Amino acid sequence: MEQKLAAVFADVAGSRATITLVCASWASRDTYYRCQRRFAAEGMTGLLPRSRAPKTSPTRTANR
Repeated sequence: MEQKLAAVFADVAGSRATITLVCASWASRDTYYRCQRRFAAEGMTGLLPRSRAPKTSPTRTANR
């Protein structure tokens, strides 16, 4: 989905589609704007899937 949104950013900027139409067909407005911010900050690499695993876990036991 992120690659589709990257292509759509260019379309919206070129007035081929409205943000409302894009969000209705592919994602919510929150998802669209979050991806747009990541795209502006990091380019195409910002749209790659990221890990959702926590960085730390307070209940994890030590490996022995």
